[in-house]
Amino acid sequence: MKHFLALTLISFLLFSCGTEQNKTAEQSFSDSITPLADNKRLTFEKRYNDSILVKGFFSAGEEDWKTDLEFYIHDKLIYTTESLLEYQFNDYPFPVVIKQDSALCLLIERDDRPLSNKMDVFKIEENKIDTIFSIPLFEQKGKDMDKDGVLEYTGYLESIEGRYPDKRAYNPVFVYELSNIHLRFDSSATEQLNKKIYGSFHGYKVDESIQINTNKINDN
Repeated sequence: MKHFLALTLISFLLFSCGTEQNKTAEQSFSDSITPLADNKRLTFEKRYNDSILVKGFFSAGEEDWKTDLEFYIHDKLIYTTESLLEYQFNDYPFPVVIKQDSALCLLIERDDRPLSNKMDVFKIEENKIDTIFSIPLFEQKGKDMDKDGVLEYTGYLESIEGRYPDKRAYNPVFVYELSNIHLRFDSSATEQLNKKIYGSFHGYKVDESIQINTNKINDN
C-alpha cells in the first residue's frame, strides 16, 4: 500500500486533467444504480453514459463498500481493480465526472484506512484506463480562491494523531482546481495556503518532527 501511495503522490503532482471546452460532463452522466444477485455476492452497477459502466461487488449487510470494480466500455471489460481495494459511491460537494476532448476522468472514493480516504481518479481514453492516481477526499465546498471562475477544493492526503494537546505536526493541505471540465493540482495555491496555516511551507509530505503550537495555526 505504501508503494501504491508513493506512486500516486508523484502522479497527481505531475498530472493535469482539464480542457477549455464548455460542454459539461453532466450532459452525459446518468446516475443509475442496480443491485443484482451474483451467487453469494451482490452486484452494484453505475452507468456514467451510454458507453461507460462500472460494476462492483459486495456482501449483504455490507452495502457501503464495493470491491473488484469492473470498468466496461460498450459492454467490453477494460479494467478490474485489485481485490483488496474497497470503494464507495456517495454524493459529494464536487464533480466526480470530468470530461475533456477525448478523455473522461471518473473520481471514486477509496478506503485507505488507517489513513484518510482518497479519491482515485480513473482517466479513460481511447477505450482504456490510461492513468490512475489519487487526490484528497474533499469534504468541503469549493471556493474561487484566485477569482478566475474555477473553484478550488482543499484536502489532506494523510491523517495524523496529535502527540501533544497544544501542538500539531506539519500535515500539508493540498489545493486542486476542479470543475466538470477541469482538474489541476495548484502548487502555487497549495504553498500559499500552507504558509497561511502553518506560517511556512515545509513541503508536500507530513513531517512529525515539525511541531507547531496550535495557537499559531490559522485554519480559517
